[in-house]
Amino acid sequence: GRNSGQSSSTEIQTINISADKPFKCEVQSISVSSAASSFDLSFMDGPRTQSIPCGFATIEEAKGAVSAISAALNSLPGIEVRLSTEVSGIGSSMSPWIFRVTFIEPVGPIPLLQSNNADIAQVVQGESTLSGSLVLSYQGEYTG
Repeated sequence: GRNSGQSSSTEIQTINISADKPFKCEVQSISVSSAASSFDLSFMDGPRTQSIPCGFATIEEAKGAVSAISAALNSLPGIEVRLSTEVSGIGSSMSPWIFRVTFIEPVGPIPLLQSNNADIAQVVQGESTLSGSLVLSYQGEYTG
């Protein structure tokens, strides 16, 4: 064999970075009227969720959709979100159902979600307190 029967292994080292201020999670709202009957969501021109029904007759029905919307968003690559169980509105075009999405990942300012029928708005801009650059040294050699 190439390595004369000797096994080789890779060393992995982890670098932990801490910040002195907490991150602020991005919060976005999803507004949709019952007349739309369904909507989909995507992130940064990525894949779309399956169609999510939204022809809710009552606030209870709208609140019942929170877990489905959360599961659909968390199935998208590159994001992890939590949906508020509080839903507002009455489902009309003047007072649509409003769902609030908090981004766990990624941190920092995030582009708005995209949708075919829902309106997306930023409620809280995310902030990452990590900035600048990092230089690593190994046996006298430096990165960057």
